[in-house]
Amino acid sequence: MNKISYFLFLLIMVLIIILILISKTTSPNYPWYIHTTYGLLWIPLTIFYIKSQKHKLFSILGSTITCFYIVLINYIDSPTHLWFLYVIYVLLWWPISIFFNKYLNNISFSIIGSIITILYYLILNLLISNQHPWVIYVTFTIMWWPIFVIFTKKKNWLGISVVGSINLILLFIISNFINSPKILWFIYPTFAILWWPLSVYFYVYRKNILLNQNPK
Repeated sequence: MNKISYFLFLLIMVLIIILILISKTTSPNYPWYIHTTYGLLWIPLTIFYIKSQKHKLFSILGSTITCFYIVLINYIDSPTHLWFLYVIYVLLWWPISIFFNKYLNNISFSIIGSIITILYYLILNLLISNQHPWVIYVTFTIMWWPIFVIFTKKKNWLGISVVGSINLILLFIISNFINSPKILWFIYPTFAILWWPLSVYFYVYRKNILLNQNPK
């Protein structure tokens, strides 16, 4: 770090201390300085990243600071509901994705990562907020990861459209019967979704016909 970086870091630390004192003096019942401190800490952190280009260290520091911030906010604002558990798992995937970047397009890694994610949020759904089976939305969302990895490796665009459409239609059907079983509204988005694989199929089919008619 050069002299300007040291001066900027010192200036931010002094500013944080001043804001803490102001917060303690003007509103002792609510520590609003936590929000300003979190925002100000990103300035030296970002400068460090720009100068060093250390992606892994930046992801660890950034996710750690954010996790601490989320936990503090949860403890201060709503200590009876541990909602930080929903967010922290997502934040942990920031350094994980950096460290295992070359495996993100690996079929086995995507399947294992998806299963772990589904199980994690299933446990939260059952233990913390079991009023509604919201884990189904997480499940159908995270399933797009292995779907895209599997079919893009083979460049099977028709396969993506078929399996992706089935994924979406199943989500709508399950959501329909859970939330409003007396009204079969899933039929309407189903017709719209079906145009995706149909359009891909006829595009591929038409392309194959033209290639057969005009062989090289």
